[in-house]
Amino acid sequence: PPHAPPATFTVLLSRPKASCPYGWRLDPTDGEKLYICELRDDPSTAVQLHNAGASPDQAIRKGDYILAVGEERGNATAMAAALVHQERAELLIQRPIVSEVRITKERAEATGFSLKFAPDGTTLLIEAVCAGAAQRAGADIRAGDRVLRVGCVAGSARDLLAAMQRGEVLDLQVSRARAA
Repeated sequence: PPHAPPATFTVLLSRPKASCPYGWRLDPTDGEKLYICELRDDPSTAVQLHNAGASPDQAIRKGDYILAVGEERGNATAMAAALVHQERAELLIQRPIVSEVRITKERAEATGFSLKFAPDGTTLLIEAVCAGAAQRAGADIRAGDRVLRVGCVAGSARDLLAAMQRGEVLDLQVSRARAA
């Protein structure tokens, strides 16, 4: 069988000064991991410099999860704080599992998701799956999953939420962190 790329890998990012940007936007909403919701195009940022010299298997991508920053693990706030002050940061990166799920809501039926999102977020975090269309359909959606797209709507958490509320047939693209 062909060699499968690793689902989790370590990278070392370096910045000339702690005040220089990494070149990403992170979402700490789930409290345990940092979700990379955007990569900046600026080639001088730490992420773009890393990616320019990395194999595709080791490049940091939009949608990846950061599981650890140095010794900090399992606390998104502490990991984000550690990143702020470090010129060199060792990161444990994890590729997501992305899937497509269809949920059909009956008249005025709730999806059955308890959702949370960052004000400038690009995803909806599913905090819990309760009674509703998703549970009735037996959809493989769990607490901790992130909704990336609803139909053709993507880009803003607020737009995703509006699309979920108004749609009857919801074609969702969902991201899941792999079991640790």
